[in-house]
Amino acid sequence: KHLSFEIVAKKEDIRFYVAVPEEIRDLVEKQIHGAYPGAEVKEVDEYNIFSEKGKVAFCSLILRSSSYNPIKVYKELPTDPLSSLTSSLAKMQDGEGAAVQFLITPADSKWSKGGRSYLTKTKKAESDPEKAKYSVDPKTMEMIENKCSKRGFNVTIRVVVSSHNKDMAQSHLSNIVSVFGQFNSDLNGF
Repeated sequence: KHLSFEIVAKKEDIRFYVAVPEEIRDLVEKQIHGAYPGAEVKEVDEYNIFSEKGKVAFCSLILRSSSYNPIKVYKELPTDPLSSLTSSLAKMQDGEGAAVQFLITPADSKWSKGGRSYLTKTKKAESDPEKAKYSVDPKTMEMIENKCSKRGFNVTIRVVVSSHNKDMAQSHLSNIVSVFGQFNSDLNGF
């Protein structure tokens, strides 16, 4: 089972889409209204950002380090991360379009077991007084432990842009992807 959250931009128009299995539709709708009481949730036809003569640029973002190493979360960011993303999406002109897709599915426990194993090995190495070398900052250990204590999800982030020519498509893609740099931490990033 998976969810797909998508942000789609065309000239002077940014919309949010959610694709869910029918059996969890009500749950997701209630969660959206809980967080955004003024949101209008309705079933719509599939969107199309592509034009017949348009050129496409796309990418998929992956973590640069192990999944148990945390990225920055919204609480650690100076500004709303969504506003940065929508600002870069707002640059679409006539005949252009962009979509950012977050494909989300529950993760098994392998990622957190990897983090716990790392923590155990590190603590064991640091507890031997003869060989102790404190190579990992205690705050880093705490951040990893905090992340591993939470439920995990596999998330695929995909970005696609359609524009008049390949250079413009690539330029828009680079602008959108650069927004994800705000989540980079010393431990992980995209």
